[in-house]
Amino acid sequence: MIDKISYELVNYLASKVEFIDKWAGLVKPMHKKVQTEDKVFPVAINTPVNCNQSDYMALVPDSSKSSIVYVEKQGDLTVISSTSNYEQINTTLQLVVWYNLDRITEGDYISEDVLVDRILDWLPKRLADNLFVGCKQVHFEPINILYGTDIVSKYTYNEIKTQFGIHPYGIFAIDIDCWYVATHCSKAITPIVGCMSGKGNHETPDIDEEIQLTIDTDMVTIDSTEIKIDQTKY
Repeated sequence: MIDKISYELVNYLASKVEFIDKWAGLVKPMHKKVQTEDKVFPVAINTPVNCNQSDYMALVPDSSKSSIVYVEKQGDLTVISSTSNYEQINTTLQLVVWYNLDRITEGDYISEDVLVDRILDWLPKRLADNLFVGCKQVHFEPINILYGTDIVSKYTYNEIKTQFGIHPYGIFAIDIDCWYVATHCSKAITPIVGCMSGKGNHETPDIDEEIQLTIDTDMVTIDSTEIKIDQTKY
């Protein structure tokens, strides 16, 4: 359910905030071999809703994008209360925003706080119940704001910590308290037709292209045969 909540949260923001460019809901770390090094990148699991060229959507900064926005889960879910009909659940989400002022303000400097305030202005307090099956009363409350490349310290692609982490680029994150009511009305599990072959395309052409675009100054070689999703943190 957090996947769907995260998706709808960023989908709403993207419809309101003019500088949001590439976006996704919940991301997971992907391990990918670059030459002889194991690199870790944030990727979103693709679905028929945001169907792309592969099962994975890369979220790697480069100068062609105005911004990248996605959600990470911070810790486990907590059941606050439970009855025979529902559970009230609480968790913390982190909304991560990387930005490129060259494309947002044509390079003119503005304070990060202006961008933060724009996100906070449109951060919904609650999402509509009709967006979900199996939960309702989805609420959000911002609780903390973070700045700088330490936000992405779990990832090991150095470009965001060097060339894409200083002016005209930058990164901030908003920790969000999320709570909702999980009902006992979820649908039975049924297969979802994949984006390409009907069973999902587990190659990563989009990711390879994104990574190469980001690190084209180094001209490294991508080995697309070694891919794995790190599920240990989720």
